[in-house]
Amino acid sequence: MFAVAFILTLVWMTLAVVAVVALIRGRLQWARIHTRKAAGWVLAAAAAVMVVSGLVAPKQLAPVQTQAISMPAPTTTVAMAPPTAAALTTTSTVPSAVPAPLPPQAIASPSAPAPAPWIVTVQAPVPQPTAADPVPTSPQWVTPGAFCAPQGATGTSKTGKVMVCSTTATNNRNRWRHE
Repeated sequence: MFAVAFILTLVWMTLAVVAVVALIRGRLQWARIHTRKAAGWVLAAAAAVMVVSGLVAPKQLAPVQTQAISMPAPTTTVAMAPPTAAALTTTSTVPSAVPAPLPPQAIASPSAPAPAPWIVTVQAPVPQPTAADPVPTSPQWVTPGAFCAPQGATGTSKTGKVMVCSTTATNNRNRWRHE
């Protein structure tokens, strides 16, 4: 059914473009549309093909399998209620990955005012560069004739020539010049 809907969509688009061009120009000889009235009928037929294409199209495509990518967040904010006295004195002796539920007396009753939540912000650790990590360096080339500073500085052009930052008798601006 997907192929039929795809073909009908292409037919609809072709009919719509041809009909609009024929409406603008008044006629389209190669499509045998000789009047604007005929172009209007072609546009109506295009609309009908569009409706049929929508009815024939599959309602849902096959599910696409995606792969989740998890990235650590640099900062995490957690809201939690302040501990009560009963919650602080309760201990659990059974090791478990799931936290133990609070005892019934630790849960606030409807008549008691709700404690204000605490906001805890946890900063994710920032990895520090180690001495083993190479620092990427790009070659620092100088362009012959470009302005430079300070006078007397040396550099290398892309062709490997040694350049000196200097002035000449006719030009008092420092520029990279061949030594």
